[in-house]
Amino acid sequence: FLAAFPRELALRPSQLAASGGATGLMIPSAALLRRRYNRLAVPAFVVAGTDDRIVDPIRQSVRLAREIPNGRLYLLPGCGHMLHYQAPDTVAGIIERASAIG
Repeated sequence: FLAAFPRELALRPSQLAASGGATGLMIPSAALLRRRYNRLAVPAFVVAGTDDRIVDPIRQSVRLAREIPNGRLYLLPGCGHMLHYQAPDTVAGIIERASAIG
């Protein structure tokens, strides 16, 4: 991931401003959406890496999967925040299972 990450693009002033704005809205937006979890009628697949150092998989991912009526949790051992780079075949398989549900 680090070898292919476009550092020059990520450090542009416009990108930094966009990232800062998104980060500032993340917590209030999540708080508003949390009130609607019980209304989700479709299965929700929550996929997280056990070694994520950005998002705590126990405090956030496990809790999210429990709060969603049809939540399904997939914890990928040894994966971090960018688990789709670390375990692309596993993530693709989870997506295929989700799409098979319809």
